[in-house]
Amino acid sequence: MANNNKTVVIQWVLDTRKLWPQATQTSQLRQYAARALELLTPTQREDALRYVHCKDAKMALGSQLLKRYLISRYAGVAWDAAVATRNKDTKPVFLHPDDGSEPLIFNVSHQAGLVVVAAALHPPPG
Repeated sequence: MANNNKTVVIQWVLDTRKLWPQATQTSQLRQYAARALELLTPTQREDALRYVHCKDAKMALGSQLLKRYLISRYAGVAWDAAVATRNKDTKPVFLHPDDGSEPLIFNVSHQAGLVVVAAALHPPPG
């Protein structure tokens, strides 16, 4: 089936350096970032909180939230269904639960407190 939709490129940058400033240790994010953590699955929460350094945990949390928001907003699924998995190359992917399609391709990178998401909605084949 042909894709009649134009490809849309999405780029977001999240600066986590000033988020939850009261948290100076990763364990403190459970209290100060509780609202954000509740938006994630238990596995995603634990993945974000496994980091020794709080700054790394903040970036992991921001990364998880941005991926879910991206999928929910652009793939047309509810927040609860907006969960990325990993392909054989360990890259994040989202396969639509209705038909197994990949309505958007994306990647996330983080460094020095910044989380960057780049995505293509309705990517060309291949």
